[in-house]
Amino acid sequence: MNRSTFFVVALIQLLSAAIISNAWSLPKTRVRIYNKLPGNAELTIHCKSGDEDLGSHVIGANSYYEFGFIDTFSNKLYFCGLHWRGGSMVNDFYRSDRDSNRCHKECKWGATERGVLGINDFEISEPPIIDVVYHWGKPKRL
Repeated sequence: MNRSTFFVVALIQLLSAAIISNAWSLPKTRVRIYNKLPGNAELTIHCKSGDEDLGSHVIGANSYYEFGFIDTFSNKLYFCGLHWRGGSMVNDFYRSDRDSNRCHKECKWGATERGVLGINDFEISEPPIIDVVYHWGKPKRL
């Protein structure tokens, strides 16, 4: 290996290490969907992004489902299908263009009989600010 090849390989390794260490230090965004449905109803959630399928999860009453990711280039989109005995829906539960300004580190959603309510995490207030509302469609299996 000649000197210039060695230099290029060493430079690539250094840059790779810098990129990896920087990626680990980036803050992780979390999406949390609470089951606040009446009558101890279970909530089925299935979330996906363009390149990741998070699978289907059944959430018990007064519990939640959570996933996290690093939004490196501010272009993330996660959509989720939700189903319970009172309705179904498929909607965006994290969209960089909307949620990077309304969710500081955690996007909180509450599944209620009325619909799924997005809680603005950026504005600290009591009661919390509901700034996105998704209404239930007719019940159907996901």
